Amino acid sequence: CVTEKPKLIDPLDYEAVICDLGDELKEDPLRELLLFPDNDFTVGTSALTEPLSPPLPPPLPPPLFQACKYYNSQLHVVHYKYDEYAGDYRLLPRYRIVYERVTKIPSFKRRYFQLTQLTDNSYIMNFYKDEKISKEPKGCIFLDSCTGVVQNNRLRKHAFELKMNEVTYFVLAAESEQDMEEWISTLTRILQISPHDGPTPLTQLDRKSVDLTDTRQGEQYGPSYRFRISFPSPILTVTISGENAKLTQDQRLEATSPYTYSGPGSCSLGPRGEHPRGEGHPVRPFEEKLGRRLMIACRSLNLTLQGCVNETETGPVTNIEPFFVTVALLDVREGRKVSADFHVDLNHETVRQMLGGAGSGAPGAPGAGQENGLKMAYLLLSSVCVCVCVCVQAIFSVTNPHTDIVLLVRVEKVLMGNIAAGTEPYIKNTDSSKTVQKMLKSNKQFCSKLGKYHMPFAWSIRSVFKDNQGTVDRESRFSPLFKQESNKISTEDLIKLVSEYRRAEKTSKLQTIPGNLDITVDYVPMEHPNCVTSSYVPVKPFEDCSQHQATVEVEEFVQDSTKFTQPHRIYKNHVYVYPRHLKYDSQKSFAKARNLAVYVEFRSSDEEVAKPLKCIYGKPGGPVYTTAACSIVLHHSQNPDFYDEVKIELPTQLHEKHHLLFSFYHVTCDINAKTNSKKKEALETPVGYSWLPLLREGRLASQEFNIPVSCSLPPGYLLVKEPGSTKNGSDLKWVDGGKPIFKVSTNVLDHLVGMCFTRVLVHIVAKCHEENLDHYLHSYIKVWCSFHWDVSPVLQEQRGSDSFSWFFFELIVKSMAQHLVDSDNVKLPRPQRFPSTYLGRLESLVMTVSDHIFWKNKELAEETRSANLAVAAFVKVLCEFKFEFLREVCNHEHYIPLSLPLPSARITVDVPEYSLTGEFCRKHFLTGLLLRELGLALQDEQDLRHLALASLKNLMAKHSLDARYAMKVRHARQHHVAGFGSRFDKLDQAETRSLLMCFLHIMKTISEGETRSKQLLQDEGQNLLMKKVFDTYLLFFQINQSTSTLRHVFAALRLFIQKFPSAFFQGKADLCGCLCYEILKCCNHRSSSTQTEASALLYFFMRKNFEFTKGKSIVRSHLQLIKAVSQLIADAGIGGSRFQQSLAIINNFANGDAPLKNTPFPAEVKDLTKRIRTVLMATSQMKEHEKDPEMLVDLQYSLANSYASTPELRRTWLESMAKIHVPSFSMGWAAFLCISPNVKEEGAMKEDTGTQDTPYTEDTLVEQLELCVDYLWKSERHELIADINKPVIAVFEKRRDFKRLSELYYDIHRSYLKVTEVVNSEKRLFGRYYRVAFYGLGFFEEEESKEFIYKEPKLTGLSEISQRLLKLYSDKFGADNVKMIQDSNKVNPKDLDPKYAYIQVTYVVPYFDDKEQQEKKTDFERHHNINRFVFETPFTLSGKKHGDVEEQCKRRTILTTNSTFPYLKKRIQVVEQQSTEMNPIEVAIDEMSCKVSELNQLCAMAEVDMIRLQLKLQGSVSVKVNAGPMAYARAFLEEKNAKKYPDNQVKLLKEIFRQFAEACGQALDVNERLIKEDQLEYQEEMRAHYRDMLTELSTVMNEQVCGAAQKTRRSSSCQELYRKERGTGTDFMGPGKKGIGWGSPEVCRLWSW
Repeated sequence: CVTEKPKLIDPLDYEAVICDLGDELKEDPLRELLLFPDNDFTVGTSALTEPLSPPLPPPLPPPLFQACKYYNSQLHVVHYKYDEYAGDYRLLPRYRIVYERVTKIPSFKRRYFQLTQLTDNSYIMNFYKDEKISKEPKGCIFLDSCTGVVQNNRLRKHAFELKMNEVTYFVLAAESEQDMEEWISTLTRILQISPHDGPTPLTQLDRKSVDLTDTRQGEQYGPSYRFRISFPSPILTVTISGENAKLTQDQRLEATSPYTYSGPGSCSLGPRGEHPRGEGHPVRPFEEKLGRRLMIACRSLNLTLQGCVNETETGPVTNIEPFFVTVALLDVREGRKVSADFHVDLNHETVRQMLGGAGSGAPGAPGAGQENGLKMAYLLLSSVCVCVCVCVQAIFSVTNPHTDIVLLVRVEKVLMGNIAAGTEPYIKNTDSSKTVQKMLKSNKQFCSKLGKYHMPFAWSIRSVFKDNQGTVDRESRFSPLFKQESNKISTEDLIKLVSEYRRAEKTSKLQTIPGNLDITVDYVPMEHPNCVTSSYVPVKPFEDCSQHQATVEVEEFVQDSTKFTQPHRIYKNHVYVYPRHLKYDSQKSFAKARNLAVYVEFRSSDEEVAKPLKCIYGKPGGPVYTTAACSIVLHHSQNPDFYDEVKIELPTQLHEKHHLLFSFYHVTCDINAKTNSKKKEALETPVGYSWLPLLREGRLASQEFNIPVSCSLPPGYLLVKEPGSTKNGSDLKWVDGGKPIFKVSTNVLDHLVGMCFTRVLVHIVAKCHEENLDHYLHSYIKVWCSFHWDVSPVLQEQRGSDSFSWFFFELIVKSMAQHLVDSDNVKLPRPQRFPSTYLGRLESLVMTVSDHIFWKNKELAEETRSANLAVAAFVKVLCEFKFEFLREVCNHEHYIPLSLPLPSARITVDVPEYSLTGEFCRKHFLTGLLLRELGLALQDEQDLRHLALASLKNLMAKHSLDARYAMKVRHARQHHVAGFGSRFDKLDQAETRSLLMCFLHIMKTISEGETRSKQLLQDEGQNLLMKKVFDTYLLFFQINQSTSTLRHVFAALRLFIQKFPSAFFQGKADLCGCLCYEILKCCNHRSSSTQTEASALLYFFMRKNFEFTKGKSIVRSHLQLIKAVSQLIADAGIGGSRFQQSLAIINNFANGDAPLKNTPFPAEVKDLTKRIRTVLMATSQMKEHEKDPEMLVDLQYSLANSYASTPELRRTWLESMAKIHVPSFSMGWAAFLCISPNVKEEGAMKEDTGTQDTPYTEDTLVEQLELCVDYLWKSERHELIADINKPVIAVFEKRRDFKRLSELYYDIHRSYLKVTEVVNSEKRLFGRYYRVAFYGLGFFEEEESKEFIYKEPKLTGLSEISQRLLKLYSDKFGADNVKMIQDSNKVNPKDLDPKYAYIQVTYVVPYFDDKEQQEKKTDFERHHNINRFVFETPFTLSGKKHGDVEEQCKRRTILTTNSTFPYLKKRIQVVEQQSTEMNPIEVAIDEMSCKVSELNQLCAMAEVDMIRLQLKLQGSVSVKVNAGPMAYARAFLEEKNAKKYPDNQVKLLKEIFRQFAEACGQALDVNERLIKEDQLEYQEEMRAHYRDMLTELSTVMNEQVCGAAQKTRRSSSCQELYRKERGTGTDFMGPGKKGIGWGSPEVCRLWSW
């Protein structure tokens, strides 16, 4: 049924009601709990512990200046006084106390910790009993197994957790928040891992705890073996290896193992189990995430050719030319660079002097470049500049470490020609002084002329990590120096080479250069001074570089993934430029363009006088910032690849004129050419220009570009958008026709966005939500947001922000709180705190968002759900959303006051308080709204039901655990769920359990004087409300419950029986019977405590029965208990030792009950238990046959008949039998449970006093007949439905229940329509019948030599039932002791081996005589009310089973059973057997009659089955397969053979053959009408075979046999003649389609089979 949706109800004005009740509440002792508190929040401030970035110099653009000022200002945090009561009940303070009391958590132990770094650079935490740390430690924690340090306040305040490789974990608690933060910071630095991405509830972490007995410290508690330690005010001592420095902190730690709670009162918050505000988890400021940090120290690079580069040869022996080393990290797995390049100069000072004054600026570039807007003196101290220029060590960071990350070292040298020529001397390894001097002279010339141009030389790699946890591989060594191939220059090509090298593929083809590269990889020391960031900003502490060498932090290129995303805490504004490829082989603009170099500049204008900005990071040996960067040069390559990385510091404000300018030069390598000075070639020749604006549509993005190259660089070139456009009226000439021949890519690391703040904020919030980084947004609101902002206009205008609208609502809430404090309006009454215009805007905002949610919830389901929760949180609806909304509202910390649990003269209530009337809902608006919606939701889909029940259950649990209301306020006013009048049939076990918990909580609040208790007693307890309450109690037994829960249920039931005995012992016995059934089932429980509790309750129940009858008897409980035992034997299989023990406990209670010792009560209890044991003994046989369904039903039927004097108990056993039939689809038996063709067996029923306890009325009859009709529909026996309904019609006619009559007649109408549809269609399969005989006295006992007819469902084959019986009795007697008799011949038991059990199975069909053949014309009639069956057995007089047709005989056996099918049992015993033998000619007559009958039936069908017809025709007229019919004709009708047989039989056979010929002809005519053109040839072929058959048959019979044209019907006369010859009047003749008669298809099938 569809429940009408309740009308909307407006709540009362809370402020008006409170104002009216002001005088009353002044004297109320609970005033502080009943009223909304005036000051429930405060606003606190705190300063940042450290600046996020160094302050930037003025002048700055206003947005940037405001951002810097804002991020260095104080933090404003709103503290809600009752915030701990605002969330789910599991977040309440009392909840943890209650749970600790339940789980008996022992007290903490105090230990002192010492943190020490071992020689292998790993860390260990030793802990001691006291401060005397010189003694042996009590235990230790090895931190190399630690995977994370996260805050965890769920178990204890100021706690943090050490996660140990997902196996073991520790939770440590400090004394203060500051101590905790220092511990977390220190351990995080030690572990060099990033803090957890976001707060994760402890209950969601899937971990296992182990026993750490090897540390000799730890205790085992309970079955989970959780490790527990705790630590007092200890000393945290960090010993750094190699130094004597110690860091000591007095900190007090306590630690304990965490726990998860999933007790009876817990449940999820809904199907999604999430909360948009992240309640329950601590919100902390942003913390900088540091990946696995590595210290890369570059020591030296030495090649085999060495010498003294000084002309005096007095200097040291070094490399004979300068080499330039670049270090970077590669991710071979992902195929990308992980870090920026780190350039290092390992050359000796004397070698550096070979470069002379070769600068790094662009050729022809004007002097100094323009500054970037950031004064270099401000950013870098002079000492820092010096340190950076000579820096040889760097810190690399890897956020996602794994074994496929490698350290790549590229080596370059000064441009001197092609790579092969430059590497050949080193590969040949000729170390003669003459060669060295010759090369040294040449090198000096090249260095002086081309020192600023570099060429590739070699590369090498080494692995970095041992495992995927980031363990540094210190033992790894560099590969040999491999010669750089000119055709594999790019980074992508090199990654492929590295991958092949690591797989040991093609390594033999790589040429190696002898040399030694000394670069170390290690962990970053804990204290490391003189670091500079990737922006060259010094990091404290920064000391004199002469004492500590400087270290550069190299930029990490973090993978673009949510997992590695984090907020920016430092100012970073870089762009990395990567020239990739230049395709110049098709250019015709320049005569020489082979040794190509690319110069990169960053400019702010395209005017002719514009200068490049000095913002490009320089390389070692040059200035820190330069105006241009030059790429490598490949000798004689017109299509060069590049791998250079150009790092640029972007200005704070970008505009459309900022762009990258690429200048291409041909570099002359022939410096020794002896040419005329006039013809002397310039060192660099410009061969093209290209430019790339940085801003695209106002945004700066990382991407790859393919751009054209121009031949010249005219002023205003940025205006030229594409090749072919004009500027100043002149055409711009392009290289290679303006094709995009230059490939370049950029990687932007820009932490500053110069857009509108509102647009920026919306964009950032949307991106964070998209990447599942909402915890950063929570941190921003909680800690960082410190301004007043009315975001409501933005929310109304913004589209697509539903998913993160909560963010803006939270901003409004915090802004409102801060406004109240700053303006001191918090002291005003609530209605006056904000202007009415502002409140109007808020109301408009809520309504606008609500309407949007309403109309868009299906189109944008997830987004509107988030918006719905945000609105709910803001104001502390739709089906799925409404309960999430209500849950959020009902979690309000002041839910009780807002529900107005107050009396008021103005609020009139004319009905009981527990009724959900409109007036009640107005008064207690939140409670009424929740309960009304719950009633609707319980009839809806599963997800909504879960949400509704979770909301109610959590609310009840929360108020029960709320310490503010303990012993002060009763909660019954909030719990009014029992008044619902609907049935909820959809609930699953979890939902039912939740409702039951709420029910018990409600019943606990009902007292003796309450109105509801009085209503339960109406009509002496016989009322609808009582039945609902009791049915709810019984639900506790029908779903699985814990032992402790059942103990409370038993106690509650004892109280219930005590208060309402008339409901059980007076009137109808339904409640009594149900209670007896459930209690007896618990008496067989596997828990001994539950057995004892159930036995005690059962005895208490019988005692109350005896007292209620004033000491007369316990007839009611006696009969109902016997009935329940009968039911349970079939349902639960009771009767074992556990149940017997429960009966003994009941007897002991009776014998020891002193007040009733001299009454008949103990004797009646003893008599009852004795009768129960008698029933159990009678059912012990059933257990022996529990796998034999036929025998089990037989035994149950016998037991049911033994209760003939007690109809109610007999019916109980019959119902048990029905439960066995229904699962096996034997619906026919179940349908005839109440109305049976064997109704005469029910005539022996007697009536006794027991029937008075369970009266049989018209309603009982109607109920049973309706159940019978239901089974008839399922068993497809539609013909019986009308007859079964006739008594029901009479009852309804008497009552004038015309509605029920119309429904009944409609069902009858449907049944007859179904009969019309399926009659004679063979669509219904009523099953098959088999004769089963058992032989073997030593095995079958009573069944020995008995025959049964088994009814099997549907199309059960002979092999299937044979295998089932063979397995059944093989399991029972042993597989070697059971044999199957394979034929259907008569069996003489004396001829069988007594060592074996024999089973004979024969397929049989129903048998009908002539009268029955005429009466039973439909399929249903031939399978209903039948008790005779027939089967045939072939034999010969010689003893063989089969022979030629002249000697083949058969025996036809008719079996009669003692009852008719369908029956209450699955098998019926055979009581009579008749056999008739047929001689060979009679067999021929029978077989041929069968064929004639089948052909005639097929031709007479309304819709002829053409396939079956053609198969029969082919078997009758085809020459290939007609040996059967013609064999009979030759054997019995040829003149020489016919004389052997009686003339009357020969004449009859001839007549049958004439009919056969006519039937075949008729069938051919029918087939001809049915076939299509594609079967005409097949039809003609069968016609020809038919004519041949008639010719041969005429010859055999010595007469002309006619076809279908002259057909005559002689079947009746022939049959009569046959009967007279046989001497019987009712033999096997009859055209019945089903059943057995002469010529019946079933006989033919039996014979063929």
